[in-house]
Amino acid sequence: MEFVIRKALLKDAADMAMCIISCWHSAYSGIVPDEYLKNMLTEKDKLIARYEDILSNPSDRECYCVTYAGKIMGVLVVQKGNTGADAGAIWAIYLEEEFWGKGYGKKLLAFAINELKKENDEVFLWVLEKNSRARSFYEKNGFYFDGKTEENDNYGKPLVQLRYVYNPSHKKELHVENFDQMAEGYDTDKRIKRAAIIADEIRSHIAAEADKSALEFGCGTGLVGLALKDLFSKLFLVDSSPEMIKQVELKLKSLCDYDIEAFCSDFLVKPPQNLKVDYIFSSLVLHHIMDTEKMLRLFYDMLNDGGCLIVVDLNSEEGGFHAGYSDFEGHNGFDQSDLVKLAEKAGFSVMSINTFYEDTKLFDGVESPYSLFSLVARVA
Repeated sequence: MEFVIRKALLKDAADMAMCIISCWHSAYSGIVPDEYLKNMLTEKDKLIARYEDILSNPSDRECYCVTYAGKIMGVLVVQKGNTGADAGAIWAIYLEEEFWGKGYGKKLLAFAINELKKENDEVFLWVLEKNSRARSFYEKNGFYFDGKTEENDNYGKPLVQLRYVYNPSHKKELHVENFDQMAEGYDTDKRIKRAAIIADEIRSHIAAEADKSALEFGCGTGLVGLALKDLFSKLFLVDSSPEMIKQVELKLKSLCDYDIEAFCSDFLVKPPQNLKVDYIFSSLVLHHIMDTEKMLRLFYDMLNDGGCLIVVDLNSEEGGFHAGYSDFEGHNGFDQSDLVKLAEKAGFSVMSINTFYEDTKLFDGVESPYSLFSLVARVA
């Protein structure tokens, strides 16, 4: 028997609607209120009419049926250029429960991505925050949460939806999955002590000025950034790991006297629009990013005139710092003179670069030495 994905026809509307209702009962039980799920069946004629209308009126929305042994077992709806010429959306992707975990969902998702990529640079979808099974599926297949959320009131109670964007290299480069897994237990004594030293180093390069804003790129659980909260009138804490941001938000509950905003974002994929600050600082983040020059240019563009960048990172080492991560593909630290050249190429005037910390890291009984430097650069 063959698993077939084909363009939906008008005559498919009723079978598509019944398939969707069945899939909702399987996928959203315990997430969407039971009353809403019950009403889907009693009001099935409305859903049938909706799909008859979509299929009767060609637009940039395309519908597909998934058939097995001639019976509709899944539904796919994509929309090209929904939020602009460069973005395409997966609006619906459903598969009967008996086909879960057998590779059919992955095949259907790949088909959707391929169709949208023919005309769109970006592919995105929305997923309910509490739908952990679907979120895990998308994350394993190249999607990541880009920090955007919206509240949907159509299900009988408000439910939060998360925007996921397709970028298969995202986790590989930034190791988001590793940091997600580490988030809850990230604040070890060793990391807390090192973060305090790093925060003191960064503090030494920040002038005593009123009404200055700052952004920490790659904030982790906020160990460094929150230690500097008293220096700024507005502080943004940004990380690409949703789980790290959750840990920051827990800490912020007891810090209502400070203007601090934490959010999840990958600047390399989609930098925040119209966000300008006076200071940007990062700690042990830049070496995770392959395109260092591009990242430095983004920092430059986000700083106000006279703004300051402070980067704390690894001096060049032999790989011992990431010995426990077989998938690490970043930099084994930086040669200071090379990083200065890249910063200057991005437009910065480099004020200083100095080594300020030395330590060792233990893995499999082997201690590897490493050291940290701070680079201070300004926008001319």
